[in-house]
Amino acid sequence: MVDHSRTYKIKSVRNAPHISRLKNILSILDSKPKICGKSYCDVGCSNGYITDIIMKRYRLSEVVGFDHSKDNLKVARALYSAISFRNINLNRTIVSNKKFNLVTCFETLEHVGNVESALKNILNLKDKNGCVLVTVPIEIGFLGLMKFIAKMLIYRYSLNELSSKRFFVLNYLGFLLSGKRLSLLRINKSGWGSHFGFDYRDVDDYLLSNNIEYESFNNFTTRFYVIK
Repeated sequence: MVDHSRTYKIKSVRNAPHISRLKNILSILDSKPKICGKSYCDVGCSNGYITDIIMKRYRLSEVVGFDHSKDNLKVARALYSAISFRNINLNRTIVSNKKFNLVTCFETLEHVGNVESALKNILNLKDKNGCVLVTVPIEIGFLGLMKFIAKMLIYRYSLNELSSKRFFVLNYLGFLLSGKRLSLLRINKSGWGSHFGFDYRDVDDYLLSNNIEYESFNNFTTRFYVIK
């Protein structure tokens, strides 16, 4: 099991995007003072590190962390007893009677099997006057190309999760250079370990097609969504 909190605590070139992301997350939430003392859920909470930071910073009263990994949840429960941690599968329709004033989902949508189902479930957790904050990695355009090259040449990532076809690396590069949707390269699966094949334009499409009011912006290697 990977301790994702290390990417926020250990300063390095590789961790710089994660550290920058957390600063931006807190800056966005700082601009919303009404969340103080309210209920909060973090979807894809991993071991609860950021969930705990947000809970304490804004003195949130009722906090739930959701994650699909039983190992992550086991660690989270041992570390942060003030938070209720529960299992979730974003690929399935989830009926929740409990609604939250603040819902967050950080760097999770790129790993789910069905982005539309995941977004529907995340938005269903928000109460009428609540707010949702979502972050996803930017894997398209020039930045996506640079990240792809670094992952393949420096970190030696594999594209086997997407396809075993010959020359698939060239196909992937072709999609990046032409601006085609990377998600077309993903086959039907329940989830993804890597970011390969994730395209944040699918998130934009879902929100726009469902007339959901939102603001979005890119910063460094992350795209942020503030959904009302």
